[in-house]
Amino acid sequence: MSLTITATRSVCSLVLENVLQQRGLAAALEAVTAMRVLSDFLVSAT
Repeated sequence: MSLTITATRSVCSLVLENVLQQRGLAAALEAVTAMRVLSDFLVSAT
């Protein structure tokens, strides 16, 4: 379980860096919010 969370976090940080470089801060903040919602959902689903 914790391995999945670690893997998900590293993928999220890669995506976030990519979004930040390509689209700027506002898009990165939107991505963070979406990831938080998704991770909350995943945690509650398990």
